[in-house]
Amino acid sequence: MSKLEVRHLSVNYAGTTGASTLALSDINLALDPGDFVVALGASGCGKTTLLSCIAGFLQPSEGEVVLDGRRVTGGMQQRVGLARALASDPEVMLMDEPLGALDALTREQLQELILALWWQTKKMFFFITHSVEEALFLATEVIVMTPSPGRIAHRYRLDFGRRFIDCKDARAVKSDPEFIRLREDVLRIVQSPPATLAHAA
Repeated sequence: MSKLEVRHLSVNYAGTTGASTLALSDINLALDPGDFVVALGASGCGKTTLLSCIAGFLQPSEGEVVLDGRRVTGGMQQRVGLARALASDPEVMLMDEPLGALDALTREQLQELILALWWQTKKMFFFITHSVEEALFLATEVIVMTPSPGRIAHRYRLDFGRRFIDCKDARAVKSDPEFIRLREDVLRIVQSPPATLAHAA
């Protein structure tokens, strides 16, 4: 059975002046088929850097990404575009803010389409968004990341996407009191000062 593992991954960028920036620090993450992991966090927290390492676009400074027991390298790049990615039938779907520029109605319709595709294909999904509501609706697990260096500060295991698959009513899922409570909790964490979030990690 396919499995994706991120093991003790760190990324250090060399600066032009000789100083370096630690973009990610000791990230550990595991995805099994059917997992839908969404990364949340402020700009600069390393979400896209993490996705780039998973895709094989970027080599980590420390640690590794392993897919089906094989280390992921630059020669195993995965397409991110939804249609092209499905056509190439990758084991892991990687999506970096794919719905960010859409109006609210179209965005919600595509969220529903993505969930339907996830349920039908049982693929592993790694998805980046700035929308807390979108993250909670789609994910089987949400990771909230700290800025500079990026670390995983909080994890939430969720089943709202599966509830939507059962009822086909996004409004009912998003208006559920538990959904609203979690949305407010995560918003409070994401909007916390960086020092507070880093301390939580």
